[in-house]
Amino acid sequence: MEVQTGNIIALVLLTLVIIAVVITIIVNMGTQMKNQATIKIRDVFRDFLSSVTSIHNVCEAYNGKDVSLQDFQMILQEVSLGRCKDVHANVSLTFSLTKDDIKKLVRDTAIIDD
Repeated sequence: MEVQTGNIIALVLLTLVIIAVVITIIVNMGTQMKNQATIKIRDVFRDFLSSVTSIHNVCEAYNGKDVSLQDFQMILQEVSLGRCKDVHANVSLTFSLTKDDIKKLVRDTAIIDD
């Protein structure tokens, strides 16, 4: 009887060790997969942001186009913020401007600090 009891205890201990090893392996694999997924998502997001910001240069996008007042204000704002870099925008206005309109545009777009 004592031999059977010893065998049962040994079998239970071996089973517990195997369960502990399997759980450790599963947890480690899960952690690695989680880290890899997080890194992959971060890289995709960075690539997306860099592609959007590098492609969308307002001055380049509107160069040679007819623009509305809102488009013109946006272009002025981008130029004043230095976002057009070395790209120039030659645009045709679909509206007319008076001297007062120009003053208002400058004030509204904060191109020149008062």
